[in-house]
Amino acid sequence: MVEACPNCDSPKITERVTKTPAYRCNICRERFAEPRRRRDKNHTHSTSEAPIDTDRYETLLAALQRTREAGSSHARAKLIASYSDVLDTQETARLLSRWAEPRGDVERYREASLGIIWRITVDADAAPEVPA
Repeated sequence: MVEACPNCDSPKITERVTKTPAYRCNICRERFAEPRRRRDKNHTHSTSEAPIDTDRYETLLAALQRTREAGSSHARAKLIASYSDVLDTQETARLLSRWAEPRGDVERYREASLGIIWRITVDADAAPEVPA
């Protein structure tokens, strides 16, 4: 939630200490007693709030397990995607950040010029638990 101008809806407001009304908008110059509270327009789902497409998540976990079985414990999204018939590199990178990392299936090992190198922590022999 952000505080915004009740006149123009801009979040660029300043609280004034010595004058009344207590707030002023830096865009339209409106003066007001209390800002309007609203949801941030630039807000995106946090990883814990993002709805999970279980089919996509199962596909990602299978690709992670195949990558581990092939002998790679560290990989970029491009290599992990190569072990999937469905996921491309961009979608794999997005799913790794959004779903697999928060659930502990991968960890960021290092930021590299060609993308993140992921350490695969999902056990290659264990059956993965897919969220409902």
